[in-house]
Amino acid sequence: MLYSIFQQILNMSLTASAVIAVVLLLRPLFRRAPRVPIAFSEGSPKARIKRILRYKKPAVWATAFAALCAVLLGIFLLANPRADTMPLGDAIEEFPSISNGSSIELRVNGAVTVLDDDDAADTVFRFVQNLSVSEKPVDRSRAEDRDKTYTVVLNSGTEVHFSDDFSTVWVDNHVKPSYTYAVESPAPIRNLFQADSLLSAAISARQVENLTVLYCPKADGNAGAIHVGELPGTLVSDFLLNADWTETGKPWESLASPESVEFVLEDDLRVQIWKSPRVAAVKKGTAFADAVQYFRTNSGDYEAVVALLTENAK
Repeated sequence: MLYSIFQQILNMSLTASAVIAVVLLLRPLFRRAPRVPIAFSEGSPKARIKRILRYKKPAVWATAFAALCAVLLGIFLLANPRADTMPLGDAIEEFPSISNGSSIELRVNGAVTVLDDDDAADTVFRFVQNLSVSEKPVDRSRAEDRDKTYTVVLNSGTEVHFSDDFSTVWVDNHVKPSYTYAVESPAPIRNLFQADSLLSAAISARQVENLTVLYCPKADGNAGAIHVGELPGTLVSDFLLNADWTETGKPWESLASPESVEFVLEDDLRVQIWKSPRVAAVKKGTAFADAVQYFRTNSGDYEAVVALLTENAK
């Protein structure tokens, strides 16, 4: 057999014979490397083997601790997902960029309230424009028969529609309706429509360049502890509009403690926020009985007001 192969090679052309001869001569240079792992074919296999033999499993307590940390981290990430939000005016391209009129309408199931004051219209426009919503839409439908329970009609004619629980919003500029977005905090929107006194207080605050603030840091009933200062009306207006408060009836807890902050918006319109219990009231006059509406505040709200006063009081 080998003889016949050589005969065929000899019968080939000179070029083909030369190629085969070269391949046969170079074959030893292309032998395969030994079939062992790369880690053992380089360096010191002996040292590597020793390190492997010295390997010990981690202690049980260390494994349990690592597993517990992993579980706690997973729970934390699930309970606190990343919140991708942005202002409504940035999320929705159909939203007008500027306020160009002197009136805004608030519609609730067909009932219309007109805010025909320039300051009131500008206040509501900026509030809706800066409302925090989800960065991505929760519904990509552009249908015009979506929930319109609560509507803000901006002075440009653009309609901002909210669902009955204020959890979603979409905008109709009568050219191209927007997608539907989730509202990060529905309470301020609820107060815009339902807490008339709070909205009135926010509007009144914006009309005052610097309003009087009464701050009583002690709960000892000493009238001499009351501090009088001033805050820019725009700061107070923004704070009241964005307050995540829930309307309530007159609290059963005693409000006799003077540890509170009170905004004097007009001679007969004030907003008082108590540290304990966590309650706020929009009042006419100065007596507790003159309260128009009471609200349950949240933990940290009173401290936020004090910080606002400390940093910006004049």
